[in-house]
Amino acid sequence: MFTTEKIAAQRKRNWAWIWLGYTGFLFIQPILDPSREVDPRYLNYIVTTTAGRAATAGSVTLKHR
Repeated sequence: MFTTEKIAAQRKRNWAWIWLGYTGFLFIQPILDPSREVDPRYLNYIVTTTAGRAATAGSVTLKHR
């Protein structure tokens, strides 16, 4: 039979595992998905070409070589 002390101890252990899993997720999530939160300062930008022309993100195409 379970006593109230055993039940209370089991509940504490359950909460400890839940807390450990949640805090582990908080630490590992930015490593697995680093682009989830982008600093608003970097959402809009202007690129200046070597020819002196300005371009925004919508008009720039990056090519992979």
